[in-house]
Amino acid sequence: MRPLLDALAAGDTEIVIPVIDGDELDWVRYLPGGEVQRNSLGIAEPTGTRLGAAVLDSVDVVLVPALAVDPAGHRLGRGRGFYDRALRRVSVPAVAIGYDDELVPAVPAEPHDRPVQAMLRPAGYVPFLLPTEPVPDPV
Repeated sequence: MRPLLDALAAGDTEIVIPVIDGDELDWVRYLPGGEVQRNSLGIAEPTGTRLGAAVLDSVDVVLVPALAVDPAGHRLGRGRGFYDRALRRVSVPAVAIGYDDELVPAVPAEPHDRPVQAMLRPAGYVPFLLPTEPVPDPV
């Protein structure tokens, strides 16, 4: 991801990336070469100023890491639901980032899972045809 983020930042694209805040994601601006620290889960996160979840109201696209994605837009992450909770508040496309072999025929999905609209992988961009109805929040 870092080479992609660096290339986007070099083109004057403003990038915000997630940091874990309890059970939710917060967001900080991505600065190439910026300082990072490991969080309680061992994930490297930037040390910048936290912008709050409302920053997602101003983004054009959300890039979402994935371990597997299917043509229905279902994706597997690391199993804690951080991105599913964050994606509830966005109306822009969510695009999974993964390797070519991580586009698979089917991925299990639960009612709280939020689909992605496409996948970006080394072989190229793969758009998914998804229902136009919004996914309801689980009760």
